[in-house]
Amino acid sequence: MDPSEDPAPDGRRTFRRTLLRVMIVQVVALALLWLLQARFGG
Repeated sequence: MDPSEDPAPDGRRTFRRTLLRVMIVQVVALALLWLLQARFGG
């Protein structure tokens, strides 16, 4: 295998994109839960 054909940068880019999507979904979910608790909570 030729070292110049390293697939790591592409895999790293995919990982970062997936991580960013997961973090965005987590932030949105937390914001929605906070709004629900603020509106309907005691």
